[in-house]
Amino acid sequence: MLVFMYTHFYGAFAQDTDVKIDTLERRVKRLEVRFDTAAARLTSVLGIPNGLSRRNLEGGTYGSRLKLNTEKTVMEISGYIQGDFIHSFRQSGPYKDAMVPSTIPVPNSSVGETYFGIRQTRFTSKTTTKTEMGDLKTHFEFDLFAPNGATTFHIRHALGTLGRVSIGQYWTNFMDIDVFPNVFEYWGPNSMPFLRQPQIKYTAPLGRNATLAVSAESPGSQISIADSIRFSSRSLFPDGVINFRYTWHVSHIQLTGLLHPVSLKDNDKSKTLWGYGFNFSCYWEIFKRNAIVFEATYGKGIGKYFDDLGVQTLDAVVAPNGNYKLLPAYGGFLFYDWWWSDKFSSAIGYSYLHSNTFSSQPGTNYKNGAYGIANFTYYPVDYVKIGIEYQYGMREDIDNRKGENSRIQFSGNYKF
Repeated sequence: MLVFMYTHFYGAFAQDTDVKIDTLERRVKRLEVRFDTAAARLTSVLGIPNGLSRRNLEGGTYGSRLKLNTEKTVMEISGYIQGDFIHSFRQSGPYKDAMVPSTIPVPNSSVGETYFGIRQTRFTSKTTTKTEMGDLKTHFEFDLFAPNGATTFHIRHALGTLGRVSIGQYWTNFMDIDVFPNVFEYWGPNSMPFLRQPQIKYTAPLGRNATLAVSAESPGSQISIADSIRFSSRSLFPDGVINFRYTWHVSHIQLTGLLHPVSLKDNDKSKTLWGYGFNFSCYWEIFKRNAIVFEATYGKGIGKYFDDLGVQTLDAVVAPNGNYKLLPAYGGFLFYDWWWSDKFSSAIGYSYLHSNTFSSQPGTNYKNGAYGIANFTYYPVDYVKIGIEYQYGMREDIDNRKGENSRIQFSGNYKF
């Protein structure tokens, strides 16, 4: 009798448990279907490929495929593999896999060259930890674009943030990485302020749509010195930057001011020249993710901040007679990012940069540079983009001689 009761009770219990498990499994499957449907609708509205635009890849806003969660911390791991196949119709100069107009040889040979490489490949890790003082965030990132053409680790970002204060290496507060056009070329528009450097930054919201960021950044200048026995460059005062941004929908405008002390040592005496700069940038989405990106910059003694002048030591010039002068420079670019559909996009634009000259400079010093791009990109599946791109670069020296180069680049970008 007891055996019968136990068998009957156990059987009923097991049957009831099986029914509940089966019901739960059906509910989970229905939720999965609903989730997949919602995700598909969201993709059709927002378009996943937009997350692979260059501005999002550079800005780190494209999210993560892998998240590790603990009780208080979320860790995101992401990045991409990129292969570049480039043919230059003329000599490229020292950068085989980047269009850097200021390094184009003058005059330039018509002998072309071909480059295959993976140096744009990138790895990013981020963490967010809840604390009583606000979110503690870290951002560590490297690519393989090491100096001198080496394919080794190249640190891009190493930043820590607690609440509104950030300390470490990141984009200078003087630049706007979100106006980087959707191009495959690594360097970017030659007139764009583009620099990563150690800094301490405080960011505060101004209402719902605006922010103000103030930073003190790594001191140091790039000075062309004729008499290196008498004169030398000094790193004395940090740079100061104030940045205002206003955002509406996904568009924004940004106004930035820079104070850049340029310090010299003249035998046993020190002298500081006060460089400065102003930058205005705009990302304006005008129709179904199609966007105009624009930037204009003017400054005096701020050559190290320009993408094209950062390798030219043209913050200031010290003449053989001991006279010294900050060099004014100005430039700007305009690009149009055009999304044909979720599967196809194009970008086209032009950038120009001018550096004023000093009477003592040799005729072979840089004066003007130009940069232009047109491309066509295909997104076969989510997180992959493949494209072909035409690139043009021009350098003009003080003596009015020019060097030009055109390139075709084919690239594949595979995000993880």
